Amino acid sequence: MATKDPVTTLSISLPSALKGHVEDQVQERAYTSASEFVRMLIRHHQELQGRLTHLQDLMMQGLESGPGIEA
Repeated sequence: MATKDPVTTLSISLPSALKGHVEDQVQERAYTSASEFVRMLIRHHQELQGRLTHLQDLMMQGLESGPGIEA
C-alpha cells in the first residue's frame, strides 16, 4: 500500500490583488481551498519545467549532431 507524503504548512504573503485573484479562482473554478489552487499551480509549473528541460535536451542533441543538410 502506497503511503502519502505528509502534509506541511507554508505561509506566504501576497499583495491584495493576487490574494483576490486566488480567492476568485477558488470560487469560480470550484477548488475546495486556496491550498488546492496553489498545489495545482505548483504541479503545473513542475510539468512545464519538465517539458522545458526536455526541449532544451532535444535542441542540444540537434546542435551536437553535426551540420545541417540543405534541402
